[in-house]
Amino acid sequence: MAARLSDEGNSGYYEQAILCGYLSENAPFAAETIREAKEKGMMTANSYLIEGILLFSEERYEEGDEALSASLETGTTVVGAYYYRGLCRLASGKYADAIPDFTEAVNWEENDLACIFNRGVCYYALEDYESAYYDLEYVALNDSEGALAASALELLDTLEVVEVPEQ
Repeated sequence: MAARLSDEGNSGYYEQAILCGYLSENAPFAAETIREAKEKGMMTANSYLIEGILLFSEERYEEGDEALSASLETGTTVVGAYYYRGLCRLASGKYADAIPDFTEAVNWEENDLACIFNRGVCYYALEDYESAYYDLEYVALNDSEGALAASALELLDTLEVVEVPEQ
């Protein structure tokens, strides 16, 4: 609501309104504000990022990929854009396209273990078992909370049946 009180004639207004809608878990408000911002040519990197996250949460992966790509095409890289685009691509089976996104996200220090785990899953799906092994082993050894480590170990067990890379 606070964002709605500011000047509607600038992209910062729309970015803040979209963020308010997202943070208050009011997806319809955020979506309507995104529509308005697009009509007026007022989308920012952050606005596209939030749109991509919302679309991902609605399992609209192709559209999410497009929004996140638009975020990156603005010339301003926002934290989360590569990670969420990687998730959209992973979920839609574009494993080879997701790998560079997860790698770039790690470079930006975004959810390192989650990125490495998801990249390992992509390698696994592409039958690049050696790369999958190294990513999943890294997660298994470095996840102190245990949830990702358990999933990584489960996949590593199947890798050992399929093919164990030489060390």
